[in-house]
Amino acid sequence: MVRSAAMRSFALGHALLAITLLWIIVAIVFPNFDEVVRTEAFRFASVVATLVSSTLLAPVAWFWPPRGDRAPFWLIGTVPALVFLVLLLPPLGRSVFISMNFGELLSSLMSLLAAAVVIAAGVLAYLEAKAQRPAVSATFRDRRFRAASGVLAVLVSAPIALFVGRVLQRRESVPGQVGAPVGSGRPARTPGEGVRVETVAQGNLILPTGTLSISYLEVQQTARATDAHDAGFVYVLEGEQQLTVGTSAPQLLRAQQGAFVPAAVPHEHAASGTSPVRWLFIGARSADVGDRDFKFDQQRVAYRSTELPSLPAGANSEVLMLFVLERDAETRPAKTGGVMAVFALEGEVDVLAGTGDKSIRKGEGSYLLQGSPFTIVNKAQGESRVLAFFLMPEGRVPLITQ
Repeated sequence: MVRSAAMRSFALGHALLAITLLWIIVAIVFPNFDEVVRTEAFRFASVVATLVSSTLLAPVAWFWPPRGDRAPFWLIGTVPALVFLVLLLPPLGRSVFISMNFGELLSSLMSLLAAAVVIAAGVLAYLEAKAQRPAVSATFRDRRFRAASGVLAVLVSAPIALFVGRVLQRRESVPGQVGAPVGSGRPARTPGEGVRVETVAQGNLILPTGTLSISYLEVQQTARATDAHDAGFVYVLEGEQQLTVGTSAPQLLRAQQGAFVPAAVPHEHAASGTSPVRWLFIGARSADVGDRDFKFDQQRVAYRSTELPSLPAGANSEVLMLFVLERDAETRPAKTGGVMAVFALEGEVDVLAGTGDKSIRKGEGSYLLQGSPFTIVNKAQGESRVLAFFLMPEGRVPLITQ
């Protein structure tokens, strides 16, 4: 039996799958390797396994002489692609339809199409090997071949057209023209328009020992309380708090105001007046200690990141910033100067960071590692407010505008 078009498509599909997976690992996974291993270890292992399998299967399928007794090979060879689709279709499919990064979109699309080609061609090659005759002509004159080519062209061009449409929508336009949200009556905004960024507080510290995580602890209190713990920020949500740090003069913090508290310095929290005060304590804390240093009657962890990778020892800085986004607004593209943990105070936003894109609503959080590119997009019908905590080596800036 001669080698059929299906058998060659099977080999080429595995080759394309291996190439696109290698690109995804090098360009997308490696820059965020620690976070991917911690949060998506199983999926990452499946990508590596599929890469190795496809790399081995592609040359074997291309050069191995086809025979009837080798028919199971073609069916078994579809298993890596099937497992890949089952595990990776949700995140890669999402990247195809919402990503604003063309390289990410194309690599996600190509990997999904390559896996689909492997499965279809493998099944067809198995049937051909069993019957000992080709089922599909490799010439473009064959009607079925032309139909398959047309379907493939549509599958490739549709997501690319969606991407181009989203890029055009981001351009400033007048109502009724391309780029204006349908029925909005308002022009699309340029990145940075309608966005206010404020530095709430900042301070220097020596990192705690051990494995760290970033936490947003919410506290509601009426009585006075004195404590000492790892460095971090007090940020008042409701009411007023009188904060006294060490021997310094008391600070009166009102809603939407904050202050830095150094590590191991005794300090006092007191509600101003008779009304309770609700506030956040935000900081990088040792995973071994957690929040045991806090003894308030009403406290809860509003958000805690997973354990962070090893960070440089020595002098570090913490910065607390507030992003206020009007409706339809988005921040300018930037990179994190250090580890960043965001927490939505009001509204709903998308934190766009490649495969780590996340939507967070009021009371939810997310984090990115140092050097991660990101954009924050307001998805609420009104204003959204987001706190951003940055931890970086002393002397670095928290945001690097692109």
